[in-house]
Amino acid sequence: MKKILILLLFFFSTQGFTASNTKVKVAIKPDNGDWLKDSIYPITLKEKMRMRYKGSVKFIMGDFDNDGVDDLFVLGTPNIKDLITGETANGKITINVACDVSSGSTSNCYSSKKRRILNIYSMKDNATYEKWNRNKQKWDTVTGFQATDVSDLVVNNNPIEMSAQGIQHILTADFNGDGVLDIFFGDSGVDLWDGKKTKMPGQNDHYYLSQADGTWLESTTTHVSGKGVKKGRGLKNFSHGFTTGDIDNDGDIDIVVTSLEWFGNNGQLLCYVNKGDGHMKVRRCGGEFGWA
Repeated sequence: MKKILILLLFFFSTQGFTASNTKVKVAIKPDNGDWLKDSIYPITLKEKMRMRYKGSVKFIMGDFDNDGVDDLFVLGTPNIKDLITGETANGKITINVACDVSSGSTSNCYSSKKRRILNIYSMKDNATYEKWNRNKQKWDTVTGFQATDVSDLVVNNNPIEMSAQGIQHILTADFNGDGVLDIFFGDSGVDLWDGKKTKMPGQNDHYYLSQADGTWLESTTTHVSGKGVKKGRGLKNFSHGFTTGDIDNDGDIDIVVTSLEWFGNNGQLLCYVNKGDGHMKVRRCGGEFGWA
């Protein structure tokens, strides 16, 4: 009990708290030990996560279905060779590996389940199910936490060139005010190699809004506008940190993004100002660069 509470507090201190502008009760019920270590035949959830992702794993907990038990949002680079954040023999990332449409190759883009970078698990407490007992080599009937992968509810219809590249940490908040958590994660882009030189063009951040049908839809093209935003392409930036909060005291949740001085709008504080329904208007709100 004490161990899982300390673990969760550590995760929150490094990843940030879930925010919401609605009166949604959120409760954590770690009454059955560390469920990350519980056996999910034939391996544990923690081991599954280690095998699925090769690095840059971030996650946050928040109650998206409002049942009083925190659910799990996981962001990470799939453990597959030659993906967007992979490296070629010369130590650089080639344009075709980075999902550049003009290259004619899209096989390395994050578009399939195998290559998914955002996974969501619905957590239930006091669920009864069969669990493999490694020590006794038999199935036990147990009652406790159970995770259901609901990642198919994540929908992204954006152009391939808007695919995730240099992913940062993940935040959740109720941006559109419907009582369901939405998702935001930044993207710094990657250093691209065209055979002669490298360039850092930056990349758009990623913004998923909850929908009436229970899905989360990537909404950058329809719900982000303002300073530096290209219509239908989002804000290309060298994002390195971000947080949420009601910065203009109007009752909804906004986003503040920090960036390094590298390309375009970088080296500034940029604010995604919520118009009340999840539509974000980007404006410059500071002249300092920042890592986080």
